[in-house]
Amino acid sequence: MGIFRSVYFAGHHLSKYRDGVCDILAPLWVGGVFTMEFEFIKNTLLGEYTVRCNMEHQIVGRWLQEEIGQDLAKLKHVLTLIDKAEQSPAQEFLWTGREISLLVQGDEITVQENALAYESEHELETDFALYDSESIAACGREDFVALLTQWQSFIQNQGRF
Repeated sequence: MGIFRSVYFAGHHLSKYRDGVCDILAPLWVGGVFTMEFEFIKNTLLGEYTVRCNMEHQIVGRWLQEEIGQDLAKLKHVLTLIDKAEQSPAQEFLWTGREISLLVQGDEITVQENALAYESEHELETDFALYDSESIAACGREDFVALLTQWQSFIQNQGRF
């Protein structure tokens, strides 16, 4: 048994890997934009679920793992919020987590650390620019919903597709 992996590129399930064997994730160029890649992992010995995203979207993976985790009710609430935002594209919808929050504006989703929102009200030195880039990410609604629904399926099927 050990570790079970499922890898996605641009929201498409490619293959499953076992026992730590996995290809390197690299940004995928589709239609002139980089798409979000993600990998779901279930440690079958410990029953732990993990999500990894490409470098530009690491905060998205942290948000999903730390703020949502295996809580399908929270996941459903976020999907409902995204549906509401699609119906009212001029409005902003905010889901506030303990450490990381989600802002939905029409077709764009922004995920950022709560501390960054506080710090942006105060002037920061440029030395923190790299840290900031790891603390905030934006992606399209379509990619984000694909991530959430596939995470939901992964959890419901106990790490199997």
